[in-house]
Amino acid sequence: MDDVFSVEYAIVLLSYIIVFFYISLVLGRVELVKSKFGLGMGAVIMVFSSLTMSVGLTSWMGVTSTLVPWEVLPFLIIAIGVENIFVMTNAVVTSSIDLPVRERVGIGLSKVGAKMTSKVFHELCLLVLVSLINVPALQEFCLFATVAVVIDFMMQITFFTTILSIDIRRLEPFMLAKVQSLQRTLVQVFRLKAKANDGVL
Repeated sequence: MDDVFSVEYAIVLLSYIIVFFYISLVLGRVELVKSKFGLGMGAVIMVFSSLTMSVGLTSWMGVTSTLVPWEVLPFLIIAIGVENIFVMTNAVVTSSIDLPVRERVGIGLSKVGAKMTSKVFHELCLLVLVSLINVPALQEFCLFATVAVVIDFMMQITFFTTILSIDIRRLEPFMLAKVQSLQRTLVQVFRLKAKANDGVL
């Protein structure tokens, strides 16, 4: 029995490690973030917290999760939520760097918020339809997944948004330095061109 639990815990731990590297890889396609691994770790914490709160809430509702394969659950949450994480991150970081971080986050969420909400709504409808099938294990899985999806979505627009805001705020000095360096370079180029034109004349 102890060996079985050890194997299950090892599989769950491995699943979180895979989730961490997968999210970091996905966020690696997004420019203008300072710490891709930091955001990846934040996303893993978000997934773990979503699962933990889902277990607590379903247990409080009197639903036991004996039939749910725990090693699959992190992949379920990340499969549902990783697109929202990528879309939200990309929408926020591509907003104007001249605006305050709070406004950039607001603008980014206003662009993709409706799409994210619609996606979650369709997923919930699908889970409800599947739960109508009279299979206890499937019904238990759908109930737990429904709670987990709702909690994960709430954490995306609160917890992950906060982490993303902190990351962007840390990046601002580096972006400002790059912009200033580019401006100085352009000024020097224009001056050299002006001198060259004066010499020709």
